[in-house]
Amino acid sequence: LKNIINNYGAKLLICNVEVDDRQGEHINLKRLINNEAIYISNISNPCYSWSFSDKLPLITKEFTNQKLQSPEQLQSNYTIDTTQSSNHITVILSQMDEQEVNYPIFIEYKNGSGEIFIESGTINPSLEEKQMYTLYNIDNLSILVPMMMFIKYSLNDECWHNNHNYANLTIDDPSLSDSFSESLSYPDLLSKIKIYGFHTSIGFCARNWNDSQKEIVKLFLQNSDLFSLVIHGNNHDGYEFYKYSIQEGDKYEARPINDQESDIVFALFQMELHKIITGIPFGKIMVFPYGISPEDTLVLLKKYNFNATINAQDVPLDSIRGTEYDYNMYQAIMNYANFPVIQRWSLSRDQLSLSLFNA
Repeated sequence: LKNIINNYGAKLLICNVEVDDRQGEHINLKRLINNEAIYISNISNPCYSWSFSDKLPLITKEFTNQKLQSPEQLQSNYTIDTTQSSNHITVILSQMDEQEVNYPIFIEYKNGSGEIFIESGTINPSLEEKQMYTLYNIDNLSILVPMMMFIKYSLNDECWHNNHNYANLTIDDPSLSDSFSESLSYPDLLSKIKIYGFHTSIGFCARNWNDSQKEIVKLFLQNSDLFSLVIHGNNHDGYEFYKYSIQEGDKYEARPINDQESDIVFALFQMELHKIITGIPFGKIMVFPYGISPEDTLVLLKKYNFNATINAQDVPLDSIRGTEYDYNMYQAIMNYANFPVIQRWSLSRDQLSLSLFNA
């Protein structure tokens, strides 16, 4: 095995290395790495941050030199002590405690044409106990990311991957006018789009159908591959698609389903007027104002030929999250009225790194 790795460029991943009965010696492992001075030990302090190396960017990719903060204690149990090792060992991923002490959990050994990757042990949850999407939470990063890094790096083009990064920025509420934001104009936004290569969808409130300025309309029409409109409710009068009836403690007023249907119909009517006046098409996508609706409202969206709804929430009001092991692991969630519910994310650095790497 050593010969294949060192002389023929093979790559080997050794997972879940734990403290053994011989004070972390791991004799067979050390034979593979020429008796490098590494030791497996328990992580002594609670850790809430991940620290990725900048030494191996072909492996770490979008995570290179990133420090990611978790709201929960991280889920790794052992660390790989490399303080006495040679320059054949490179730390890839570490946990970091509140005193910024690093605890390596994923390392590379290289002394020849191949490489050996070593990951310290973690108590991995069973999918019978935990749904798959929870493994992508920041606190669970060590469960999937080391193996994913190894597979993407080792298999390269033989492993499924995208051929470019893609992002869609959705901005809720603005009309097509110069004054849509105090800090950013549409021409400024267009320049950023062209520099960084993303698409922008405006969550357009249908009541603004007659407020679009000619120069902004022209900008949208000339850059239709970079800008698009989707529907952000009818009149945006609060939580427009809230619960049909409310109980004590609910934050917003009730919105009967008949009123919600009227808002959907009138929103479509006003969007068609805007299309006739400006020539700008719109996607039949509903971004609900304030938050997602109850499930029966999704039935109405289907009735009026909407394609999907996109929101921060993945579960309609008064509904229960799906319990399948692969819930929320596909492009759209189809658990509710058999209508596509797509979850969107805020501009969080931590989430962006993970999303880009997963692609």
